[in-house]
Amino acid sequence: MGRLASAYGQAVNSHRAARAHLDNARSVLGAAPTAAAPVGANDLVARLARLGGTLATPAPGVTPLTDAPAAVRIGEASTADGGFPVLVPLGGGHHLALDTDARDPQVAGLLRALVLRLVATAPPGQVRVAGIDTAALGATFGPLRPLLDAGVLDPPATGAARVAAL
Repeated sequence: MGRLASAYGQAVNSHRAARAHLDNARSVLGAAPTAAAPVGANDLVARLARLGGTLATPAPGVTPLTDAPAAVRIGEASTADGGFPVLVPLGGGHHLALDTDARDPQVAGLLRALVLRLVATAPPGQVRVAGIDTAALGATFGPLRPLLDAGVLDPPATGAARVAAL
């Protein structure tokens, strides 16, 4: 029982020391002067927000099909001066590789949103989404199951032969 009490006492002392260190760091950071935004930062953020909004809002059925990638919004970046859309180029032969678990709700939502935006803004039959998942044998595309069932997407390639066929 003595060793348990000793270990508990050490844990309590370590916690108190860490708490004191955290409180000290917070007070030092609170006293530090805040860096001023560079001149023109507000204007840059406003321009990025306008440009991102324009690029990320294609009109269904009106978006011209080209070999150039479409800008697809995947989120928003924020600075002290405001926020602006984060865009990635997709389509036109470009691809997206995610090195994370698509069963994570945030990743699954990103995948669904990207595929739906690509499919929704192109004329029927003009966009092909090919999934490759050799690591999880197709489980990565579970969040897109409704699109597979509806015939919008083909089943993901899970083996070497299917990948080579793409």
